[in-house]
Amino acid sequence: MSPHPIIILTFFVVFFSFFVLQSTRAQTLVTPIRKDKSTNLYTLSVYLKTPLQRSKLHLDLGSYFPWHDCARHYSSSSSYRPIHGNTPLCDEMVPNAIGNCFEPARPGCANNSCGFYPENPVTRESSLGDLIEDKFALLLQRKQGQPGPVSKLLLSCVNTTIFSKLLRGLAGGSVGVASLGRYNHSLPAQLSKSFSSPQIFAVCLPSSVKDPAIDDLGLGGVKISSSKPYSELQTSILQALTNAFVKEAGRLNLSLIQPAVKPFKVCYAVDEKQGSGAGDPSVPTIDLVLQSEQVFWRIHGSNSMVRVRTKNRVDAWCLGFVDGGDAPRTSIIIGGHQLEDNLLQFDLERGRLGFSSSLVVRGTTCSNFDKSTNS
Repeated sequence: MSPHPIIILTFFVVFFSFFVLQSTRAQTLVTPIRKDKSTNLYTLSVYLKTPLQRSKLHLDLGSYFPWHDCARHYSSSSSYRPIHGNTPLCDEMVPNAIGNCFEPARPGCANNSCGFYPENPVTRESSLGDLIEDKFALLLQRKQGQPGPVSKLLLSCVNTTIFSKLLRGLAGGSVGVASLGRYNHSLPAQLSKSFSSPQIFAVCLPSSVKDPAIDDLGLGGVKISSSKPYSELQTSILQALTNAFVKEAGRLNLSLIQPAVKPFKVCYAVDEKQGSGAGDPSVPTIDLVLQSEQVFWRIHGSNSMVRVRTKNRVDAWCLGFVDGGDAPRTSIIIGGHQLEDNLLQFDLERGRLGFSSSLVVRGTTCSNFDKSTNS
């Protein structure tokens, strides 16, 4: 039995995926994931072009197509190939547009180019970008720091000098988006096809902004999103969770701070809670129940609470769920803070989600991922 009161939310998740990738040659491909301090969002590192050069991309679990800033962050590549209009590959991309460029040819500037509409998953801004193909690689786990097998990647090449808004709000330093959603041309789908491997991926988001992690990644009426720093709940759902949490917290003799620190609804003074390992801070546990009461995702205090310090010297732990509005497109979005230090594995072919719950309970974190271990 849990030492703390347990709050139960029941829902069903439709999910997707990303990143430890097992190829058919028994080589595990991994990519570092880092948390950006300024946005509380995440980036991953990939290798593109010939010769291979590292790019830092915003990690998004739900986007359908990868894209890259080609105006300032995509120098010449000998393996770059534009995708032309009126070709079978272009016809697969819907919607698309055919265009010409009246400047010297380069990535993102070609005649009879197939244009596609990439999206910023944070602001929902979209623009037109040329469809291109280039060489792509991830790290090879058995050879630390070295790119693994090279494949081809289809992506949208965006001129951000014209469409400057497309980079706004992304994790700091991002030059594009690694789209990990459940779509035919998402990054994991393309990799699985290239290496003839099952569409099985894992993700482990780091809670630390200092130490890199290694790994991977999900949609539905409930959505898993790495582009939301905190979970967003439809107003009535958030109210039900808040009421239950406050009631159970009262049994632990925790006193509310009034008013709560925005955007959160419930906060408690830091000195009123003592650390308790995995449940640090020591607050009621939240269970997300999936298809039955026997299958649940347990959220301890390290994932449910957010440490907040304000300029007027308020130091508080706040319940890390925010109001998504009365009629949001998705009723429940599980955000990055609740995903941190949880190992998630997505089996797209079987439609299954595997999860560890907090790794902190087991004395480790995503930042301590062991690159030298084959799995």
